[in-house]
Amino acid sequence: MDSKDTKYEINDQKPGKQPEWRQWLLPAAVAVLLGTTVWSMLALTNERDHTAQLLKGNQELSASVSTIQGQMQSMADRIYALNNKLQTVEQSAQPKPAEPDAGTAAAPAVPKPRKRAAVRTGPPKPVIANDPRVDQLQARLTDQQRELENAKAQIEGARTDIAGTRSDLGKTREDLEGRLNATRDDLGNTIARNHDEVVELQKRGQRNYYEFQITKAKTFQKVGPLSLSLRKANNKKNSFDLTMLVDDRQLQKRNINMYEPVMISLPDHIQPVELVINQVTKDQIKGYLSEPKYRKSEMASSDGPSSPKAPALQQRPQ
Repeated sequence: MDSKDTKYEINDQKPGKQPEWRQWLLPAAVAVLLGTTVWSMLALTNERDHTAQLLKGNQELSASVSTIQGQMQSMADRIYALNNKLQTVEQSAQPKPAEPDAGTAAAPAVPKPRKRAAVRTGPPKPVIANDPRVDQLQARLTDQQRELENAKAQIEGARTDIAGTRSDLGKTREDLEGRLNATRDDLGNTIARNHDEVVELQKRGQRNYYEFQITKAKTFQKVGPLSLSLRKANNKKNSFDLTMLVDDRQLQKRNINMYEPVMISLPDHIQPVELVINQVTKDQIKGYLSEPKYRKSEMASSDGPSSPKAPALQQRPQ
């Protein structure tokens, strides 16, 4: 087969296809819940704006009522002062009693019964009837307060809905993650985290496993059907950059995480080749590579399935 016409693919997902409804279930549920949350937040923002407008209108109405009441009180004081002036003028305009003449002065004066003088304390302070504008403003103020209370109740309800939506979102995420993990376990997507687990996987006899240790360099190291070169290793973030050489073609993969399987489809392999790194140190990585036990060429040239002896684990000496 011509190597120039061969196409290679890198698939970061783990082997095993999942049903389409399971692949779309988590994104769809998250999208619906996020949409509900955004709608609730927008409703809460609108209610807050409406509440602010009601408070501003309430303050303006209160200021108007206070101004009108002050004007009415000023008018009452002026009327009271005018009444006092009028009473003073009336008292000064009354005629004085006439003086008795000489003839009548000799006659003994007959005492008249004294009348009890009425005590006037001044004209009563006028009472001004309520201005109809005040009643209208008071009615508007009452309506504004009622709308303000309703807005506060709606805001509290929106907050409760948002809290419930967040709780439902968390429960749904946990449930879907649990289902996905169970599905992965059912499909047998097992990753070896150390040498002993690699040995256990090889004992199953389904794939060939090659353990390796690579130091940062520009040269390539042969591992199974691939040649690998470590270009960067970050032991703090447990990530690395790797360059792979397959049939004289370089494939680069950046920011690979530890325990993250890298799937590589090769033309002569029935299943993808799986590369897993289970240890990242400074300028060095350790891991394993697994490939199907039988290749397409072996299957085609053989009349029936054979059971060749599994190769021994290949590990670079330190």
